[in-house]
Amino acid sequence: MRTSILTLCAALVVVPGTVEAKKKRNRGKKDPLAATCVGNVDNALATNSSNVYLRSAFDTDPSSYLGRFVPDNAASIDESMARRTRCSAFITTREVDGGGVTYDHVYQASSQAAMNIGIPGIAGASGAGGSDATVRVSYTLTKKLIAEVSDPAGFEDCCRENSDSCDKLFIGEFIAGTGAIHCGVGKAADFDLSSIGGGVAGDMSVKHGALWRSATTFTQPVYFAFRTTAAGTRDACGDWINQAPTSADGLYFVGVSDPVDSESTARDDAMKSARKQVYAWALQQTSQSDSTTTRSANSVTIEEMERNTAFSGTIGQLKDRNWCVREEATGVGVRYKTYVLTFLNNDQVDMVKGAMAPR
Repeated sequence: MRTSILTLCAALVVVPGTVEAKKKRNRGKKDPLAATCVGNVDNALATNSSNVYLRSAFDTDPSSYLGRFVPDNAASIDESMARRTRCSAFITTREVDGGGVTYDHVYQASSQAAMNIGIPGIAGASGAGGSDATVRVSYTLTKKLIAEVSDPAGFEDCCRENSDSCDKLFIGEFIAGTGAIHCGVGKAADFDLSSIGGGVAGDMSVKHGALWRSATTFTQPVYFAFRTTAAGTRDACGDWINQAPTSADGLYFVGVSDPVDSESTARDDAMKSARKQVYAWALQQTSQSDSTTTRSANSVTIEEMERNTAFSGTIGQLKDRNWCVREEATGVGVRYKTYVLTFLNNDQVDMVKGAMAPR
């Protein structure tokens, strides 16, 4: 009898990694194959590129929308509701080659945009901060159309003299490429992923801590998303240009350009400087740099960052929170020095550190 009891007890033990153990872990979890799209997925919100939006209609020439101002009271943003004002005349466009780099990002989409391009389950869904929902876009970048302030002084004078013509944000960039759009169905942890091979099967996939269903693809290069840009004026300078603020919610980084003869170039250089700050910080955090040498942001090159595909795939999370432009008189004319205050929330900080971790 004693042997029989021991044998019975041994039979009841669930060994980790066995089929029975997996069934026990997945008990009560949802079937991913029966899941439908929802407006937002909590995990994905943390990785959301908060100032990038899916377009309400894809095309090959969105230049007429560049420089349009987004109403300050807009609860949901798509390019069709942005307005051109007299101050938009100071904004010109420039095309930049995308280099065929692949990305996987989470963007916002208005319910109108979702409905127009046929994303199921999202149209009409409410997202955080209005009727925006979140979608995942995996794509190959072919080019960008970027807005540039051609006459910074004239632009600022126009906004100062016509306050009703300048909102806080304007459409500053369009993104073109080929790829696929996925709608979120929920947190990955809530589903029994064994039925989809642990993470990918058919039109289902796991990314950014969420479970996604393929919604639509675009196989020809089109402009599918846009980025908003802070208008930013010279009176936006504050103590932050000398010392980055601190926050329990994440980390601030301050980028600064050298004095150059173009404000738009100074803005680009300031953002590159901020990305270098993040890269140097991440290297130190993950001990990829020589422990006897502290890497400075000045020693980081753009080429080095681009070669690190893990980092370049996550740095899109860096958000501009404020801009400051200062003019400097020189012997060869006015030069512009620009500061940008950028921010990564705590979840995005973890993403960057994870991307830079030694492998």
